[in-house]
Amino acid sequence: MSDAPTKTTHSKKRKKGRLYIAFLVVALLGGCLPILLSSNFTHEFSIIGSDFNLPYLHAGGSNVNAKEEDAQNVKEDSPKDSTKKEKEKRSSRVAGLDCKPWGGPPNEAAAEMVYWEDIPQDSSHLSPFYNPEAPPQFFSFEMDFAGWNNVRMSMETLMGIALAMGRTLVMPPAQEVHMLESSDENQKNEFSFSHFFPIEHVNEEFDHFAIISMHEYLQLFLEGKFEDKHGKILFPPGNRTHWDGAKEEDIAVLNTWLRDVSMRLRWKANRCLGAFPKSPDPEDLHQLTVDLENLTKTGLPEERDLINKKPYDVDGDSRERMRHHIAKRERLCLYSTKLQKAQRVHFPMMWDEEFGKSRMLIHFYEFLFFQDWKQDLWIKRFMRDHIRYVDEIQCAAARVVHKIRGHVHARTGGKTREFDTFHIRRGDFQDQYKSAVVSAEDLLKIAKTQIPENSTVYIATDEEDDDYFKLLETHYNVLYLDDFKHELAGVNSNYMGMIDQLIASRGRVFMGCFYSTFTGYINRLRGYHADAAKAHDYERGIINSYYYAPDFVHLRMRMYFPIWEPYWAREYSNSWRQIDKGIDP
Repeated sequence: MSDAPTKTTHSKKRKKGRLYIAFLVVALLGGCLPILLSSNFTHEFSIIGSDFNLPYLHAGGSNVNAKEEDAQNVKEDSPKDSTKKEKEKRSSRVAGLDCKPWGGPPNEAAAEMVYWEDIPQDSSHLSPFYNPEAPPQFFSFEMDFAGWNNVRMSMETLMGIALAMGRTLVMPPAQEVHMLESSDENQKNEFSFSHFFPIEHVNEEFDHFAIISMHEYLQLFLEGKFEDKHGKILFPPGNRTHWDGAKEEDIAVLNTWLRDVSMRLRWKANRCLGAFPKSPDPEDLHQLTVDLENLTKTGLPEERDLINKKPYDVDGDSRERMRHHIAKRERLCLYSTKLQKAQRVHFPMMWDEEFGKSRMLIHFYEFLFFQDWKQDLWIKRFMRDHIRYVDEIQCAAARVVHKIRGHVHARTGGKTREFDTFHIRRGDFQDQYKSAVVSAEDLLKIAKTQIPENSTVYIATDEEDDDYFKLLETHYNVLYLDDFKHELAGVNSNYMGMIDQLIASRGRVFMGCFYSTFTGYINRLRGYHADAAKAHDYERGIINSYYYAPDFVHLRMRMYFPIWEPYWAREYSNSWRQIDKGIDP
């Protein structure tokens, strides 16, 4: 099951020519590895010498060693002053949202977009598998080959794996992304995750997690740092280290080489649970297998047995947490001893005749399971606080939200203040998910169940026919992204879908479309906001969201649900519910 590759306009007036982002949903295929991985890899290799010096990724992908640079900068400071300055630098990157450099709105208005938090102790968190005395270990991956939302989802999960393993994360080179195009006709259509997320700041914010560019990683090979199991030094293909903007066929050459010189990770996310013990102790690894065996002996829990029941305690027993997490997966993909010893691990995006499709199209918290509840919540906070859209996107959305809240309309009797939101998806769904496509009459009927007459309603949509919305417009003050061209002047057109998501996340009531990961991410953002505000029923992860279609899922965001398949169809409260628990005040 997948969404057709189509250009999706999250604005009513698509025919004016603005390019938007297609958010695609792809069901997961393939199998799973046995619990202990053994033979599905290529080369074993070692690192040469003890003078290994790890470069860190900075803005622009420059090959700068951040630790050397920091050491030079603090020579004149006392240790106490250095620590204070480092904390201030971290806080300036993480906390709040300053929209002055982006043309507003005022920071007091922009503050409502902020759901992330600055938690200083999180920056010094250690994976139990991180060894500061050993040479760095690496985790590389390939960018997913579908639309942006698939790319984002996969990246989050693979980044979570690197965090859990305590490895240095190697980012793929900037390359073409399906349905994204440069806003400058003189520029190449190449994108990296740093275009959309503040990736370059993570190295400044964390003591024990490093991200490097592909260029920096390959430079280590060129310097002769690695050899294979036969003692032969490994070099990148063509001794090339710069691959940003490379042609698709060249990227394929690089990916094939990375697969050949790395231990390939063959985890199948819809068939197994990615399980991490609380320590490298084999007993902890064994206990995870025992917990699964005890679950399967009595039969894996059915979804109906857990729906709308008491949620698991986020700091509770690992067996009970696994019961709400496992769904129909009968296997664990364990971080085995063999994997732990590998210097480099690589996740391929590929079709393989023997192993089937290799992709990671699943939300990170649905796949990753931690025996240690503190590790589980830390990674969820990491994604909330650091893997968020860049300030330019946040501020553009803030300007629109600020404008909506001050919007004057005869129906509202003054300034809007409160508004409700929709994500209405129709285009490709009319062929693939007919049950999720409704008539204008049915849409109005559903809207009236939660949204009072004459309310202001903001709609993000891919529908091109203006007539479809006329019925809604007779009952509500309806707004679209194209109504705010002044606020969005000069903003990269590739950001528009993301801006739509952020705006929709601030509505009093939100109605979205099941089977859409675009809707799903809006709900996760709403969950972050609700948990931070301790909104009504926040302990159970309940948010004020609904699905307008299909009928049987209308109230699913108003109930507690365990993680269940199909994993891509929606997001769950597991990602935001009480994730600050255990943090010192």
